[in-house]
Amino acid sequence: MVAVGGLAAPAAAAGRTCTERISVTATGKLDDGRSSAPSLSADGRVVAFAYQATTFGPDSVKYRPQVFWKDLRRGALARVSGRDVSARTDTCADEGALSADGRHLAFEYVSYRDEVRQGRPDPIAFVYVRDLRSGRNVKANVGLDDGYGIVSARPSLTADGRYVAFVTDDTPWYPFPVPGEVRIYVTDFTEGVPRRVIAPPGYWAGDAADSKLSGAGRFLACRLYVS
Repeated sequence: MVAVGGLAAPAAAAGRTCTERISVTATGKLDDGRSSAPSLSADGRVVAFAYQATTFGPDSVKYRPQVFWKDLRRGALARVSGRDVSARTDTCADEGALSADGRHLAFEYVSYRDEVRQGRPDPIAFVYVRDLRSGRNVKANVGLDDGYGIVSARPSLTADGRYVAFVTDDTPWYPFPVPGEVRIYVTDFTEGVPRRVIAPPGYWAGDAADSKLSGAGRFLACRLYVS
C-alpha cells in the first residue's frame, strides 16, 4: 500500500494530519499485491510508486511491477511501463523518481530477455525519463563506456529534471544480485550526453549505489562499499 499524509501548518491545528491511500484503482478497488518505492513532488501534488499486482489493468502480471503516477488534485492515475518505450511484453518498470517540480519521472525498466547481448538469458535494465506533460520518453543510459549497456538502474533526478543520475553495471543483476564493477553516471538532457562521475577501484569490490542528486545538480551523494 502507498499513502500520502499531509501535515498541518503550525498556524493551523497543531498535530493534525490527513492520510490518503494512493494505490487504489479509479473505482476505489484495493490492490492485490505489494506497492513500494513512493516518490513525491515538492508541493505534494504528484506521487509515483511501483506496484506488483493485477488490479490496475487487464495486462498486469503479478510480481512484475509497473510504475504508476497520480496527480492528487485531478485524481488521475496513469501507468508507465516498458511498453511505453517499445519494450517486449515480458518487462517490468520499477524505481520511479519524480523531479521536485512534478513534471518529470525517471524509471528503470527490466527486460527479461537480453536485447543487447544476443543468446544470453539474463535480464537487463534501462533508465528512461518521461515528461509527464508531453508523454515523451528519453533514454538516459546511452553513450556509456563499453560493456555498460547491460544494467542501468536506480535513477535520481534534479529539481527541474535536467539531470538524472543512475548506477550501471557490466554484469547482469538477475536472477542473482551480484554486482560486477558498478559505476555511476549523470546525464544532462540539455547536452544529451552522460558523464561518468563514480568508478570505484577494483579492490573496493566495485560496489557503488544509492546515488542522489542535489536539487540544482551540482552535488551527488552515493554509497560506496569498501572491502
